Amino acid sequence: MAGTKVLLLLALAVVPAFAANYDISWSNGGDYSSWASDKTIRVGDTVTFQYVGGLHSVDEVNQADYTACSTSNTLSSDGTGNTVITLTQPGTRYFVCGTSGHCGGGMKVSVPVSAAGSTPSTPSTPSTPSTPSTPSGGSAPTGSSGTPSTPKSSPPNAAAGFQPGKAVMVAGAFLAGGLALLG
Repeated sequence: MAGTKVLLLLALAVVPAFAANYDISWSNGGDYSSWASDKTIRVGDTVTFQYVGGLHSVDEVNQADYTACSTSNTLSSDGTGNTVITLTQPGTRYFVCGTSGHCGGGMKVSVPVSAAGSTPSTPSTPSTPSTPSTPSGGSAPTGSSGTPSTPKSSPPNAAAGFQPGKAVMVAGAFLAGGLALLG
């Protein structure tokens, strides 16, 4: 009987915890208004904002401040370059760039988060927001002044939503529970 419990616990321990990461190339001149429209983002997933630190920031705000592009009541702020946000509860999260004028230029995104489900999230290929049209006689923005950067490719496991660290934590929790039952 004890042997059966151990085998069952070991079988459960190797089941990985699935979570997805969604990349956002965070730059001014982009349109993030429909970024989440083709995604099912769940509790446990992460969003990685990829940008040039010092030029931009990722400020989390409430819905009213998101609508008004205000950063006077930020919930959190980071300007280091690659900001990773872990989505820990269902609901909509709101993010804006705190650099003056950037939010008003479209550098803001709302992220609807669904409750965790039994089916793992599968992120689409990292999206690059559309750039504004070029005024007649002008030239298109380039470099860090406006063109969204191409995101770095993720390791194969990250693209599939598998996070080895979470799998190890789940395995440890199952093993600890199993040892408590046996001991």
